[in-house]
Amino acid sequence: MIEIDLPAENGIEYEMWQILVRRGERLSDGSPSARITPTPCGGSANFRTAQLRLPTPGTSRALAGSGRPLLLEGHMAKTMSAQDIFLDGLRNAHAMEKQALSIMQPQLNRLQHYPEMSALLDQHIRETETQIGRLEQILTSLDASSSGLKDLGLSMTGSMAALSHTLAGDEILKNTFANHAFENFEIAAYVSLITTADLCGAGEATVLLQQSLDEERHMASALHDSIDAVTRRYVTLAASDDRADI
Repeated sequence: MIEIDLPAENGIEYEMWQILVRRGERLSDGSPSARITPTPCGGSANFRTAQLRLPTPGTSRALAGSGRPLLLEGHMAKTMSAQDIFLDGLRNAHAMEKQALSIMQPQLNRLQHYPEMSALLDQHIRETETQIGRLEQILTSLDASSSGLKDLGLSMTGSMAALSHTLAGDEILKNTFANHAFENFEIAAYVSLITTADLCGAGEATVLLQQSLDEERHMASALHDSIDAVTRRYVTLAASDDRADI
């Protein structure tokens, strides 16, 4: 007997899995060579896993090849339009910018000996708040809203990341590296959003998204150019009685 345990969530069509066992023979007692049973599933709505249990090595060898449990993966048929993908991307970007605020603000509050970096962060915090407004404007124009759960989750993650760097003796260096990496992540996100907007015919949104993309590129470039100066100042301060990390 082959047992296939399938998730019962969202009314999954078991027939789609039966192709896996259609070639199986009946057992000596006349029962089918496979049994499909539903199990709870906590996975995503469009991804499912089937677990095959083969009690005897000889059962359906052509299908399984051995008596050990096998893990088969399959996808439910689920389609998403370009606009669905665009909306998901907008909500993700909104949460991403909330996360950016939760990273930068604590850094700015702590900085003492790096005035140029303080000015850069202060300016980009204000830009980020504007970017959030642009995303909300686009979502409203599409009769959609941001995801409070995503916003909260990523904001908490950003706060924890900022807090973790406060424990480092070279906090300013780690923050500079991390900020530069995060800006490049944001650049990629906005490039993808602009492409998706074009694909779903939301051309009016691309103007706003391009403004945010230009700001992210400028910030990434400024952070890149600051690494040399920040490192030199850190080394100088570290050799003095002044605090170097902030």
